[in-house]
Amino acid sequence: MGKVDPKLLEMAEVFHVPKAARMKYIILPAMMPGLFGRGGKNAGKAADDRDAGKGAADDHPAS
Repeated sequence: MGKVDPKLLEMAEVFHVPKAARMKYIILPAMMPGLFGRGGKNAGKAADDRDAGKGAADDHPAS
């Protein structure tokens, strides 16, 4: 799981934020980078290829 600020969780507890809301607004956003990757030099390559009309079939010559 991503690192959640302990003070943020403490604030949610002090203000009686329901557990479902804590999950939706605090914990899940902290997990997103780990779930979907952290990006990098090829992070947008798939979208760029799709937008340019390239597909998996274009990468390999026909036999």
